[in-house]
Amino acid sequence: MIGIADLKSGRISSRHANRMFAPVSGADLKSGKTLSRRTGRLALAAWVSFLLLCSGVLTAQSESLSVTGSLYLYNASGKAPIPLAGYEVYLYHSESKKWLGPSISDAYGRYAFQGLQEGRHLMRIYMAGRDWRQQVWQQEISAPGEIRPIVLGAVYRVIPNAEYTKIGDKRYNFSLWLDLPRELQGKVQKVTYFFNHPSFTRKENDATDPSTGFRFTYTGWGCLNRVYITVWMESQNLEIEFSMCDALREAAGK
Repeated sequence: MIGIADLKSGRISSRHANRMFAPVSGADLKSGKTLSRRTGRLALAAWVSFLLLCSGVLTAQSESLSVTGSLYLYNASGKAPIPLAGYEVYLYHSESKKWLGPSISDAYGRYAFQGLQEGRHLMRIYMAGRDWRQQVWQQEISAPGEIRPIVLGAVYRVIPNAEYTKIGDKRYNFSLWLDLPRELQGKVQKVTYFFNHPSFTRKENDATDPSTGFRFTYTGWGCLNRVYITVWMESQNLEIEFSMCDALREAAGK
């Protein structure tokens, strides 16, 4: 599994590329990842096949390498998967070590990239808010090549928050916490806040109290431009990047 250090630094190891989020196969998709019922597997497979034929095959032309793809949410009713709009899609070229993107999915769940380099790419997809983004998918692709439409089993919108109070001339108490959707309440074991700044001797800090939204408080002289948050659950983990200083400036301007 890709660790939080890979997320904060941008370092990618191809051998880890598919470990955090396995491609949806239709087998066991229940809690955001898999469906256990055979009917669910058949329904998902049927819809993926339909999407391949109609709108979602990701292809690359050999002359000017360009790719298009599509992103959907699994529909438990058995109807057509739901297009996901407004998601950020990035590509990382393993040889040049460069990121491309974001390409924002449209109302039909479609995204596209132009002028790709030939070779292996890591694709990451994020659900993004005003001052945060949460990774919901990643996989390796080849250009030129083909990628099946992506159908997510579930999407959990976890929103980070921050506030501060002044306690001295140049000292403050800073607090971070999460707004969790109802379906995740009771499932989260702990939340880790990673502070990538030399002033912190302990960079990984855990919060375990769900009644406070897994609040963590520290005393210092300033906020952090970026906080990396891991939400730990039994079945899967969620990774969130939080622009803490931006969130505090926005809150102060209200």
